[in-house]
Amino acid sequence: MPTDITGKGKVFLDHMGKTMVLTLSNTPKNILDVESLQALIGALSSVGDEVDSIVIAGAGNVAFSYGYDGSCKRIRERDHVRNVYDMGFTISRMISSMDLPVFSVVNGYALGMGLEIALSCDMILATARSRFGIPDINYGLPSMTGVISTVQENYGKGVYNRLMTGEIFDAETALGIGMLAGIIEGENWLSSGVEYIRKMNLGILSYYKRENMKFSQGTNMDRLFLDFYDLEKIKLKELEAFRDTL
Repeated sequence: MPTDITGKGKVFLDHMGKTMVLTLSNTPKNILDVESLQALIGALSSVGDEVDSIVIAGAGNVAFSYGYDGSCKRIRERDHVRNVYDMGFTISRMISSMDLPVFSVVNGYALGMGLEIALSCDMILATARSRFGIPDINYGLPSMTGVISTVQENYGKGVYNRLMTGEIFDAETALGIGMLAGIIEGENWLSSGVEYIRKMNLGILSYYKRENMKFSQGTNMDRLFLDFYDLEKIKLKELEAFRDTL
């Protein structure tokens, strides 16, 4: 049985063989907030020796995650924004620096901070119905993980250009620009994703990951940017209203 590691149904931990599965919950949007970010950090900090790979997924059939909590009332408090960024950065850095390969398995929308966490992983697998984008940019919400500054290096300029428009694009487009490793079957999508992963040589993936760490040392510069960024530009209510139209 999956373990509710927040006690509030926001993140669940399970195992499928030697693959540890972390599921973002709080359906239907699987929004990210302080509690869910803390839970991810805790889970990634305590991976057992029996695990040879990690999957991050989203509960339900609507979203991997729509991103950062659109109902947050503290978004214009600089200390709060710094705290959220520090947790997001920590998660991205932990994922990229782990010896084990980490995969995101997406079914539905992966937007904003949710997509940033997926981009931090070594590979993204997704169903054909999935959609991707960072519309948050158009509502004044900057990267909350630091991963955007690594996208050109890790995924190429085509992915970076597409993300910077703030548009939402489909799985075929994401596959075509090299953002996805593959498109998986949609009905039993989590099992399909893990099956896809189990066919890989995870030992070789781990070796090359150690040899070529993905995460740039300079990404924490985003936190310095937040020290002078005008938080009044962030329009979370408008972003949340936009999400409701999807």
